[in-house]
Amino acid sequence: MKDLKEINSENIEQMINKNDNLLIIFSNPECGYCGLAKKSLEEIIDKFSDLTVGECIVNNNPELKEKYSITSVPMFKLIKNGEVVYTDYGVVTANNLYYQLYSLLN
Repeated sequence: MKDLKEINSENIEQMINKNDNLLIIFSNPECGYCGLAKKSLEEIIDKFSDLTVGECIVNNNPELKEKYSITSVPMFKLIKNGEVVYTDYGVVTANNLYYQLYSLLN
């Protein structure tokens, strides 16, 4: 599986500028649902060669929580060419996540 890159307030702009397609999972270590969402992500992530995947721990990055309107975790945001084009939250099935990403990346 691709490694989840750490996303934080110091590197997010660089990550967005460096990667045409960046999927960020906003999470919290104490969140059980976040672990389930990451399992769904792990099932499908290698099917997208042109996608970089990162994780932002919202407790450590309150400014990103505010900037990206993170009201609950887990939350997925796909940033394509610098723009947020997809947002989903909660436990997303691997199948649903795959088809959402496929429709946006192909």
